Amino acid sequence: MRFVGRWHALYPVVMIGLLAALTLWLSRAMNFEPVRQDGKLRHDPDYFVDKLNGKRFDDQGKLQYSLVADHMVHFADDESTELTNPRVLHLGRGTPLRISASRADVSKDGKVVTLKENVRLVREPTADKPQMTLTTTTLTVLPDDEFATTEAPVTITHGNSVVRGTGFEYNNITAVAVLKANVRGVLQPKGG
Repeated sequence: MRFVGRWHALYPVVMIGLLAALTLWLSRAMNFEPVRQDGKLRHDPDYFVDKLNGKRFDDQGKLQYSLVADHMVHFADDESTELTNPRVLHLGRGTPLRISASRADVSKDGKVVTLKENVRLVREPTADKPQMTLTTTTLTVLPDDEFATTEAPVTITHGNSVVRGTGFEYNNITAVAVLKANVRGVLQPKGG
């Protein structure tokens, strides 16, 4: 009987504790964020630019690259950017490169650019190297690293030599190009 008496004394404390826990749970369950109406959760453009012309300079004020595009669209949800008919002159640390495509997607931080459709990369000639031209359907470029790669078929023209393959990597600083598979081509001697 003593146990039953204690239980009657603890019953209100237990009920108040359960009621407090239920109130806390209900409060948290009902405190959800309101639905955003600003488009941040949808892939909607928040601004666009026609006839884009941008330049990037290094710490010493030297031009690193210039970008021209017919149209640019920026998206708020992932901070990405889409470009129409982008054309880039990349001066960087190596030999100048001219890059063009029908479209491009640029990551939030601008460190990854994916070029799509009619991609053309041209390395300007130097005193000891002829012009190199690459054409493909898609190319991922890391501008700060001066590096480009694709898994798509490519055609490379280097002087009078023409090489085709599938998959490609190019380091503009070292001027080394690597074809990954199905490589075929005609290599001409330096003077030929």
